[in-house]
Amino acid sequence: MTKKEFAECMQGLQEIFTPNNPLSTTKIEFYYKLFKMYPIEDFKRACMSVIATKKISTFPLPAEILEYLDNPEMKANQALERVEKAINRYGYYYSVQFDDPIIHKVIDNMGGWEWISSQKIEDWKWIKKEFLQKYEMFYKQNITNTSDIPDKLIGYHERMNNANGYDMAGKFFVIISEDKNIKSLPNLSKKEITANH
Repeated sequence: MTKKEFAECMQGLQEIFTPNNPLSTTKIEFYYKLFKMYPIEDFKRACMSVIATKKISTFPLPAEILEYLDNPEMKANQALERVEKAINRYGYYYSVQFDDPIIHKVIDNMGGWEWISSQKIEDWKWIKKEFLQKYEMFYKQNITNTSDIPDKLIGYHERMNNANGYDMAGKFFVIISEDKNIKSLPNLSKKEITANH
């Protein structure tokens, strides 16, 4: 999250909660140090949640914003929504790469991208429940070692091409990110989309 993006969110909060009290540079700096490591989309969602629920007209304390940023249940539901959109749009044919390694860990643990993308509608209720439970569990573990997490989730085309000795890396590979400016990784040709497509 850039300082400019952060400042725009802070200004929005200030105009809603304390319109007659402009934020000081010092206050913005302190808040930015606390929140700069979060993705801008997550921070925006947290701010919107504060706006929707806070009833007192005082500027939100850091803890009030953090409550929505570090909410495992909310994060799990957001992750599930992104997975469902990707399944509906690409199915099990494409290999996919989310910008959230926990999504990769959960789906890999459940059986892989082909498996989760080819489940019957009538079974989805239980699959969703398992996904949410595992996402929250891994999220709470605060995973820092990602060496055992696949950097992408393999789809049908890539698996079959690999099995038959064809080198078609990136041919059926989609990046799914909330960052519209995400850059392709070197040596791979990928089709790039954003989470809200």
